[in-house]
Amino acid sequence: MASKTPDPQRRARYQKGIRAERWAQAKLRLNAFSILTQRYKTPRGEVDIIARRGKMLVFTEVKARLTAQAGIEAVSAHQQTRIVQAAHAFIAHYPEYAHHTMRFDVICVVPRPHWIPKIIHLKDAWRP
Repeated sequence: MASKTPDPQRRARYQKGIRAERWAQAKLRLNAFSILTQRYKTPRGEVDIIARRGKMLVFTEVKARLTAQAGIEAVSAHQQTRIVQAAHAFIAHYPEYAHHTMRFDVICVVPRPHWIPKIIHLKDAWRP
C-alpha cells in the first residue's frame, strides 16, 4: 500500500502558520503575558494562543497575511464563534480561570523585505 505524499503547498502554509504563531507569542511575552497554551483544540473549535496577564485571559487568533486588513478580514463570524466555544471549553476544563476577564484578540503577522515581520496586535477584536 502506497503512503500518501504530503502536499508541498499545504506543508509550506502550515510552516508559515507555525512561524507566525511564534512571532505572536514573542509579541505577547514582550507585553508581559504568560503563554498558557498554544493550538488549544476542542471538538467545537480551536484557539491559536491562550495567554494570561494578571486576571486577564487573552484568546488569540493568529493570521499570516500580506496585509493586516487581510488578516483581520480572515477571521470570519463563524470562526469567531468557534474560538469563543473553545474558550468556554478551556474555562470549563480549567476552572481556576473562571473569574478571569476574557478578551479575544487577533495578531496579524505581515511580511516585510527583511527577516523581521510587522506584527499587528488588534486587542479586543470582537466580543461574544
